[in-house]
Amino acid sequence: MKEFSRFLPAVCAALLLQAAALPAMAGQSRQFSLPKTADTEAVGGQIDWPSGKLENWNGPVLLIVPGQRAADRDGWSLLAVGTAWQERSPYQELASALTKKGFAVIRFDAPELMLPSMKCRDMVRQQGLSDVVIAQHCLKVDIAQRASLDMHISSTEYVIAHARKSIPGARQKMVLLALGDDVLEAAAIIDRKRVPVHGFATIGGAASNAFENGKSEMKPPSITVPIPNALPGASDAMAAPIDVIVKRRVPGLFMWGELSNRLSADQQASFAAAANTTVSMQIQRFGGCYHLLSKRSDDDWMEPYMVEQVANTVREFVDKMVATTGPKPPSRPALTAGLE
Repeated sequence: MKEFSRFLPAVCAALLLQAAALPAMAGQSRQFSLPKTADTEAVGGQIDWPSGKLENWNGPVLLIVPGQRAADRDGWSLLAVGTAWQERSPYQELASALTKKGFAVIRFDAPELMLPSMKCRDMVRQQGLSDVVIAQHCLKVDIAQRASLDMHISSTEYVIAHARKSIPGARQKMVLLALGDDVLEAAAIIDRKRVPVHGFATIGGAASNAFENGKSEMKPPSITVPIPNALPGASDAMAAPIDVIVKRRVPGLFMWGELSNRLSADQQASFAAAANTTVSMQIQRFGGCYHLLSKRSDDDWMEPYMVEQVANTVREFVDKMVATTGPKPPSRPALTAGLE
């Protein structure tokens, strides 16, 4: 015992240092479940916020748009299986960083997912991706078969309406955050005006409505159960985010890495020029990073240290946009079309 007690202070110090190195999980969380209605499927998710009672929260509220890829509230998707995203949880990582910057963050599961979604992840790891695993542990196949862009947009509007009833800050500073092509869904929600939104931000999204069609067709040929991904076929008919900024006078923040191969140098320059003539449009290009702020490739998720930088940028944008009165001039700046 004496021998052990001699080493105890050193052991405790090592444990304290290890704990200090781990990312802190700040704030509080609340789960929510919204019932099916005549217009929407049932939706479940969670709200993370810094402190106090959620019913008294007057700070900014940010909703992460889940997009069309059957993602869960942590950002994991069946379409990520076999890719660099398979073991990442992008929405959870962003929510943790944004909560520390004073946001209440809403994230939710795609309506076609079986819950808990971790069961799906575990079964895919153990047995691989197959029709049996998908049908038994991952997707509500009947909902997945009729999944559409409108269904996903309506689900997001349903969650925003719920937030406006329960969180005071959502009625004053409701911001959408979208990854990549999902910015088109965020822009569509703003353009429809069924629920008020005060701004949006995107990581890797373009200001135009063109993007790399078929990029997310990742399911193996042996899989016949549909994994929803309605966005590519619908993008041409959707309003360009820059048009929505001008038309609806809603501020937008565009972030990407300067090494992006999906945005050409000309397109990056075009977006920068548009930002210079549009008060409500802001861009942030991060040096040394690819499209989604990875050091490795355009299709990988951002470096862990970049998550905090993104959270800082979004916070600065929201603080600035409160005083924004709208874009000028009221016409659309000339843009180079889309992603390459």
